[in-house]
Amino acid sequence: EFRNWSTHLQSWFKDHGKAEDLRERALLISAALLDRAPASIVMEAADRLFELVGGKLPPGGALAGPDLNERLVIVKAKRTANDGISLSAARHGLHEAVLLHVWDQRPLLRDVILDWASEISGPKAIAVKYVANIAQGISLLAAGPNGRTVLQIVEDWISSGSTSHRRLAVGVLERISMHPLVGAVVRKRLYELAEQKSISEALAEAVADVCGGALGHSYPRVALTRLRLLASRPDGRAAAAVYRAIRAIAADQGRRLLVLAEITDWSESSDSAIRRAGATAFLALTDMTGDDPIALSIAAELGEPGIVLKDQPFIRGWRAAWGHDATGSDAMASLARWLDSPQLHDDQVIDISAAVLGGRFMDARLADLLVGSAIISDAGRRRRTLLLERLMASPAPHAAAEPQQAEAAKDSGEVIAGMREPNAVTE
Repeated sequence: EFRNWSTHLQSWFKDHGKAEDLRERALLISAALLDRAPASIVMEAADRLFELVGGKLPPGGALAGPDLNERLVIVKAKRTANDGISLSAARHGLHEAVLLHVWDQRPLLRDVILDWASEISGPKAIAVKYVANIAQGISLLAAGPNGRTVLQIVEDWISSGSTSHRRLAVGVLERISMHPLVGAVVRKRLYELAEQKSISEALAEAVADVCGGALGHSYPRVALTRLRLLASRPDGRAAAAVYRAIRAIAADQGRRLLVLAEITDWSESSDSAIRRAGATAFLALTDMTGDDPIALSIAAELGEPGIVLKDQPFIRGWRAAWGHDATGSDAMASLARWLDSPQLHDDQVIDISAAVLGGRFMDARLADLLVGSAIISDAGRRRRTLLLERLMASPAPHAAAEPQQAEAAKDSGEVIAGMREPNAVTE
């Protein structure tokens, strides 16, 4: 009873159907979409909706017509703090019911409402600061009749090039992707978009942002599947947004292991495109930049010093990235930053590095990592010496048949010892 406003709205629209009532109908719809927004914003948006359906505003502008309180009595709205207008303050859920009623009972008004919402949320437009309100309202309509119209206008907003419209579109997609009735349709559409060869940069970024938001936290596997499709693109479209989304999902401790396992599986795939996507996505998780990098949390959860295992997803992913031609150099550079980072403990970073590098004495990148870096911190020099000692103490399989490895390791150790001087140059 508290939320079912059907009878009330049927009576209200029947009682306010004359030509002189149309402006109040516009105010009711505006108050529903912008619930709790300032009165000036709601009223200006209402007048714009009235104009879009052919209404003629009375002469005199702000001086014309009845006072605000009189109009609010007509539409059953209340004044709120900060000079806001709200339908739901006194009648819980009324603002949502109004939007659904109009969408259902006024089919010819559907396109007008979407065009109006698009206009008032545009750059420097009437309600650009209230995009969240608009996104919440428009999201409701996707579950109504012909809800696919909402999906189409959302994609148009993304392609418009407007930052505010893109923000509005992502907000709508996030909400309806988890809707109990239409969520499955929206998630399927996100999959189709991620799979498209001709997808635009803007649309690809929007799909990634949706996956990194509420969808990724509620349906992480669903989100990661769509992110994998985007990450596997040979054109690298929306790559930054994809990796940002992956880090956002992994930031949730309860989902971190799932993310690592999924991405590690990608990096070990027999499909070269998926393997490259997994390796690159994995390296995004090792990034040490930023105020609170997710890499620190991952490192802290690997276990106590001395028991970092090679079969852990984090180690497998790094080994896969190192062994993949397209990402090997980036993996080396990332590990070098870890070795130089003051944010990590010696034992921790040496354990991780030894697990990643075990059995790679014949890899030229290992020598480059240990002695060839142009900029190495004091901590990095010390750690490289300890790392080399650890690697030499744990010979790779077949080490007995490869005496050159031990000799190369010995030579590398001598070079590292010579790097104690800050300006030492190595070949």
